[in-house]
Amino acid sequence: MTAATRTGRWYPIAVSSPSLARDALRVLAVISNKGGVGKTTVATNLAIFLRALDEDLPILVLSTDDQRIVDRMFGVAGAPPGRNLAAGWAQGRLDEVIQPGQYGVDWVPSTGDLAALRGSAESPSALRECLEATARGGLVIVDTKSDLERLTVCALHAADCVIAPVADHASLLEVEKLLSLAPHPGRVRVLQTLVDRRTRISPSGPLLARALHDEIARRGWRRFDVEISRSPRLELLNSESDRPRSVLHDARGTAVHREFRRLAAETMRALGAGEAAAPRRPAPEARGAAEGEERDLLTWFRTRYDASSR
Repeated sequence: MTAATRTGRWYPIAVSSPSLARDALRVLAVISNKGGVGKTTVATNLAIFLRALDEDLPILVLSTDDQRIVDRMFGVAGAPPGRNLAAGWAQGRLDEVIQPGQYGVDWVPSTGDLAALRGSAESPSALRECLEATARGGLVIVDTKSDLERLTVCALHAADCVIAPVADHASLLEVEKLLSLAPHPGRVRVLQTLVDRRTRISPSGPLLARALHDEIARRGWRRFDVEISRSPRLELLNSESDRPRSVLHDARGTAVHREFRRLAAETMRALGAGEAAAPRRPAPEARGAAEGEERDLLTWFRTRYDASSR
C-alpha cells in the first residue's frame, strides 16, 4: 500500500506490481509523430500515478516540447525561477536544473529555445548520456514534441520503454515510422488513447476503437492491455485553469482514474521486465492487405469488415 499526497491529502493505491531499483536509471518516453493523441496528459498523469505506486521511487519529468505544460503541472507557486533543460543538457548533466515539484515529482523547466536544445542533441545517444551523468537513479519520464526529429530521436534512444499513443488511424500509421527508427523496437508499446466506444468507422461498420485494436494485433505490435478513454472530466482537468489538475487527485471514481491506475501497474511491470523481444511481424501474406499500398487505413477497415459481413 503506497500513497501520493498533495497539500496534505493522502491517496492510497493498492496494486500488485514489481518495484524498480531506486539507484538504477530507467527512462520512459511518450512519443507520437501526431499531435492531439494525449502524449503530455499520459506523461504527466502517469508520473503521478507511478509516484503513488511507489513513494520511495524518485521520478523526474522533462519535456522536449516548448509548450511548458509540464512546468505548469509540476511547478511550485512562488519557487524562484531556475535554469532550464537547454542549460543542463548543454552542460552534460541535469543535477543543477532539477527542481522539486508538485505531487512529489521532480521536474526540469522546459525551454522555449528549441534550437539551443537541438544543439546539444548531435548524437542519438546524447540524452541518455546526459541522464547517466546526472547523479540520480529512479525513473525519468520524457514528454516529446509531435515529431520524429532530432530531440525525439534522442528520447527514443534513451528509453527503456516507449509509449506510443494511438487515437485514430493516422496515429496508428505513425507507429510504423516510430518502429523503423527505434534501436530496440521491442521496447515500444502501443497505448490506445482518447477511446470513444460509440464512434464507428461507418454508420453500419465496427467501432473505431475495436478496428484499431484489431489492426494493432494484426501487425503484431506490443500493446498495453488498458485503454485510456476520452473523458469530459479529463478535458476539464486540462482546461479549467492555467495549471492542469491530476487525474489521481481530481477524477477519483471515474473510468479514466481506474484506467490510469491500471496503466501505472502495467508500466511498472514493463520497466521491470527489461528489454523485451522484438515485436512479432505478421506473415508476408497477412501484411499484403495494408503494406505496399498507399490507401487510407479507414478504407482498408471498411473493405475488411464489409467483406467479412457478407
